[in-house]
Amino acid sequence: MILRRLAMSIRKQDWFTVLIETLIVVLGVFLGIQVANWNDARIERSMERQYLVRLHDDMQRSAVAIRNSNTFLAGQVENEGVLLSSLKSCEIAEADRSAVVAALGSLGKYNFAVVDRDLVDQLRASGQFDVISNRKVREAINLMSQESDGQLRVEPQWLEHATPWTNYARRFYYFDSPEEVDSGRWESWENLQFDVGTACQDFEFKAAVGNTREATRNLYHWNGAVLARVVQAERALAEELVTRGWDDTR
Repeated sequence: MILRRLAMSIRKQDWFTVLIETLIVVLGVFLGIQVANWNDARIERSMERQYLVRLHDDMQRSAVAIRNSNTFLAGQVENEGVLLSSLKSCEIAEADRSAVVAALGSLGKYNFAVVDRDLVDQLRASGQFDVISNRKVREAINLMSQESDGQLRVEPQWLEHATPWTNYARRFYYFDSPEEVDSGRWESWENLQFDVGTACQDFEFKAAVGNTREATRNLYHWNGAVLARVVQAERALAEELVTRGWDDTR
């Protein structure tokens, strides 16, 4: 309608009307573009809010999981230390039985840091990672991912290197599990078949336990490095949520 009137005004050489109607057309196009841009920005901010909230929750869960893993690893290191002391004396004191059972039952079980990275990987794969507008938050997430990636890359080689120690050590003991399927945990002192007198005389057995303990200790510290990056990312996300007024949004 406006374009038809504009054409008529041009034919009549009514330049004032032409100017007004041209301005109306330009203003309408401009406002249409602005509304579209505002709508796109609103959608993008809504997506960013959802991503930040979910990533913050992911980092919180990951931190809890890694702390639990390190609690387990710390217990392993302590119990394996008791086992090594028992091997030096070639006898297991009654007070040390539970620690020795725990050491042998968990020997070679390495709890690597598990980070919930599904959303981070999805955002990168889809090219949406830059929806997170705060550069410091992106950097914190990137540092976390790099630390986690490093451990994931090394994990197969780590296990390949450490498995022979566990396999050798297990030649000297086993747990005589009961026949009943629902009999509960069978890794107990009563079920342990372990000739400590023979084991304490075997240098390779003691070396296998010692090397496993050292590997467990190293993994504990490496998990701690991953945890530090996870906590750093969690804090950056929490600060951004508070700054944007999204900390109470679910």
